[in-house]
Amino acid sequence: MDLTRKKRGTGRKKVPIEKIESSSQRYVTFSKRRTGLFKKASELCILCGADIAIIVSSPSQKIYTFGHPSVDSVVDRFLNQDDHHMSALGHDQQQQQIQYIEILGQLEAEKKRGEIIEQLKPSGWDAPIDSLQLQELQQMKQALVELKKKVLGE
Repeated sequence: MDLTRKKRGTGRKKVPIEKIESSSQRYVTFSKRRTGLFKKASELCILCGADIAIIVSSPSQKIYTFGHPSVDSVVDRFLNQDDHHMSALGHDQQQQQIQYIEILGQLEAEKKRGEIIEQLKPSGWDAPIDSLQLQELQQMKQALVELKKKVLGE
C-alpha cells in the first residue's frame, strides 16, 4: 500500500443549468464564468482575427465589458451599418439591437458616474481602514455622507 498518494480533489463536476439560489455562490459563479467567457473571446480574436464586443450585466447590475480591438470601435461599426441592413433584420433582432443601444447608454452613464466619484473622492483614501484612528474614521464617514449627497444630487 502506497502511503505517499495524495488525496484527490473533487475535480470538475457537471453543474445543472438552473439559477443558483445562494447569492454569494451565484456571484462567485458569475465572476468565474465571466472571466472564462472573456478568455474564450480573446482566444477567438487571436485565432480567427475576429473583432468582438461583449457587454455583461452582473446580478448586482454592474456592467463588465470586453472588446477587441475595443468595445467602442466594434459598437460604432455595428451601429453605423447601412440602413438596409436594419430593414433586413427581423423584429426580434431589431428589438435586441434597441436593447443593446439602451445598455450602451447605461454603460456610458456608469462610466461618467465613476469619473465623477473619482473626482469627488478625497485624497488619502488609499490607506487600509484597519490602520485609521477613530477621529480619521469619523472624518471618513462624514466625507462619505457628503460624497453620497453630491453623487445623488441632493
